[in-house]
Amino acid sequence: MKKIFTIFVVLSVLSVFVFGGTWIGGGISKELSSQNRTFIEGRATLGFGVISVDVMGQLLLSNPNPTYWAEIYTYVNIDIPIQNFEIYAGFSPTWFFYNGQFNQSGLTSGGYVHGGAALDLKPLRIYADVAYVLDYSPISLGSVPIPSIGAQFGF
Repeated sequence: MKKIFTIFVVLSVLSVFVFGGTWIGGGISKELSSQNRTFIEGRATLGFGVISVDVMGQLLLSNPNPTYWAEIYTYVNIDIPIQNFEIYAGFSPTWFFYNGQFNQSGLTSGGYVHGGAALDLKPLRIYADVAYVLDYSPISLGSVPIPSIGAQFGF
């Protein structure tokens, strides 16, 4: 666990220094089937260019108490920048907390993949993406898409 966190921190710092750019903001996401839950999210995007890192936290809209439910994602993305537009895709392990306890099985059983697009209007960035669960064994994508949309301010 410490190795994963150390790698994430190193990648984040390198991303900011090498590719420049930090975006902070939030949005909303919703499961389109299954439990049909709605989440509020906070997101920091570090870097701009070929590689970026999204650090994102989600809370249930019906109970936004972080000691009840919190999911944290640390996406490492491959980006395709086109002028003020960006297409990206990335992977994150699942950092899941329920009733104040870390869920170790969520970290080892699967993660999330996401893909999306962002419009850079300087200093505003508007993003939209879709995430799917990625089960590790056997490797498969989940059937519940989770789209999200939001805005970030950059510096």
